[in-house]
Amino acid sequence: IVMSSDRGQAGAFNANVVKAVERYAANELSGASEVSLRIIGRKGNQYFSRRRTTITSFDPAPVGANALEVARESANRVIDDFKAGKVDRVFVVYNEFKNAGSQAVRIRQILPVVTEKSEALTKGPVEESDYLYEPSKQVLLDRLVPLYVQILLYRAALESITSFFAAQMTAMQNATKNAGDMIAALTLQFNRARQASITK
Repeated sequence: IVMSSDRGQAGAFNANVVKAVERYAANELSGASEVSLRIIGRKGNQYFSRRRTTITSFDPAPVGANALEVARESANRVIDDFKAGKVDRVFVVYNEFKNAGSQAVRIRQILPVVTEKSEALTKGPVEESDYLYEPSKQVLLDRLVPLYVQILLYRAALESITSFFAAQMTAMQNATKNAGDMIAALTLQFNRARQASITK
């Protein structure tokens, strides 16, 4: 799943995502039989359509009001593909918000579910027989995994939305500063030319 934006004027926001996808596919997934993309955002779709990439689906970029619905629909699609054996792994690529001036592209595997590294609260390994599950482990997993994938995609959508607005704000600030510098330089040049003509 590639998360980009529908609009530009946000600096390298979209370029960073698509370049990260290309690098990851070339380096990490080079042994895979085929890489197919589910694209969220018009800019990512435009880029990969021109490169004859296998695009499974395309959706417009989410906004705050529909981000949860986009995440739910995307999660249902990839879970169905995974269960049907159409894909063996699912990744999401998005811009993660760091601060108003910087965003970092994040590539995260969402299926099969991998646990993030964390220190165990106990000193030794916990035996699985120490726990009783009600309902069964399989029923719990069948209910929790789809919710887990939806929340991961919802978070990615919100991070992407926030990063886009931050990148757009930074790009517009830079454009305004550059325009001001250009106006000052041209005004100085005009005044020098006017003064030279008066002197002559």
